[in-house]
Amino acid sequence: MIEVAVVEDEDVAVQRLTAALRRYQAERGVPLHVRRYADGTGLVAGYRPGTDLLLLDVEMPGLDGLAAAELVRRRDPDVAIVFVTNAAAQAVRGYAVGALGFLLKPVPYDALAREIDRAVERARSRADATVDLVAEDGPLRLSTADVVCLEASRRRVVVDTLDGRYAVAGPLKQRERDLAPHGFFRCHHGYLVNLRHVVAVRQATCRLVTGREVPVSRPHRAAFLAALTDRLAARGA
Repeated sequence: MIEVAVVEDEDVAVQRLTAALRRYQAERGVPLHVRRYADGTGLVAGYRPGTDLLLLDVEMPGLDGLAAAELVRRRDPDVAIVFVTNAAAQAVRGYAVGALGFLLKPVPYDALAREIDRAVERARSRADATVDLVAEDGPLRLSTADVVCLEASRRRVVVDTLDGRYAVAGPLKQRERDLAPHGFFRCHHGYLVNLRHVVAVRQATCRLVTGREVPVSRPHRAAFLAALTDRLAARGA
């Protein structure tokens, strides 16, 4: 299931977009779960990672689409954002938040379908990667996209995910070998973080999408920042 959020204050535009999404679902055979928000404020309130595609109007009363996208991006580095607008001149600001694309109203179906195809491909590539762990109550398989960080704790590792915490058999070094190909990096001798979920780096800590702050040690800081920069550059390519 692909999670789509339509953020648009004009009812006629919403009707056109939802009709196009129904057509896409029927033609491609891709199940879409569509939610509508009337403005950026409604979107941002309580937003959590898990949405695959935002179809976001730029010009809305109150919190406009560009401002809303900036706030969402701080919490969710991976959601695909496509702006739907009359204002093509806003594209430069839009790409600053890693927008997947821009569509001009009235939106041609073929152009919208291409953007949805790209978002679906991204969502599937994230969902395909899993890691198998042994938790205290038995075997555990997690999507790597849902894992936020891992913390060494005595003879075990505590795994923080978007939905909860799990204690698994250690050591952290083994988990690092398993997860390094999926965008995880050591920021401290006791912490391994998913770079996709890093939203801010301070002098001695980094803030994760869940709001948690984890330490960044001096010996790891330079390599960690380089890895994070490489990921951001690759995402914007």
